[in-house]
Amino acid sequence: MVTELIKENGKVIEKEVLDEQTIKKAKAKVVLVGTAESSSSSSSYSSGSSYSSSGGSIDNYSGTLGRPLSNMRRLSSFGMRWGRMHYGIDLGGGMGTPIYASESGKVTQACYSGTYGLIVKISHGGGLETRYAHCSKVHVKVGQKVSRGQKIASMGATGNARGTHLHYEVRVNGVAKNPFNYL
Repeated sequence: MVTELIKENGKVIEKEVLDEQTIKKAKAKVVLVGTAESSSSSSSYSSGSSYSSSGGSIDNYSGTLGRPLSNMRRLSSFGMRWGRMHYGIDLGGGMGTPIYASESGKVTQACYSGTYGLIVKISHGGGLETRYAHCSKVHVKVGQKVSRGQKIASMGATGNARGTHLHYEVRVNGVAKNPFNYL
C-alpha cells in the first residue's frame, strides 16, 4: 500500500491511499488450535508449507513462530503510536532476560544499530525475517545458524529505549507485519 500523508505542524491532517496491491490472496488455514504449548518441538515442524515469495515453502517453518521470551508481557502493540508507525511489538521483562530465536535460520545482523541499539536479525528463508532489538548482550554472530528456541541475546535498554524491554519485529520481504499474527 502506498499512501500520501499531508501534515500540518507535525500532525497528519489528510491521508490518501495512492496504490494498493494484493501480493498473495489469503487461504483459509488453521494455524494453531488451542492454547497449550506443543509437547514435542519436532512435531511443530510437520505442519507443512507456509508463506514464500516464490510460492514454495520456508524450510523448517512451522507456520507459527516460537515465543522470543519465556514469559511475554506486552508493553506496546504493532501500529500507529505517538503519531508514528511502530513496526514491532514491545515485550517487557527484566534486564538480562534470555531472548530466544523464534524459528531456525541464519543470523544476518548482530551489532549496535542506531535507534534499535544492540539488535539481532535472523533470516528464516522465503523472505521471512525476525528482529530482536534493545538487547543488553548478543550471544550469536553474523553467519551463524540458529535453532528455534536457541538463546540468541539478553534483554536490555540500548538504543532508543524507554526502559528495559524487547522490541520484536517480523518482516516478510522487508515489509513489517504484526508479530502477534505469527506467534
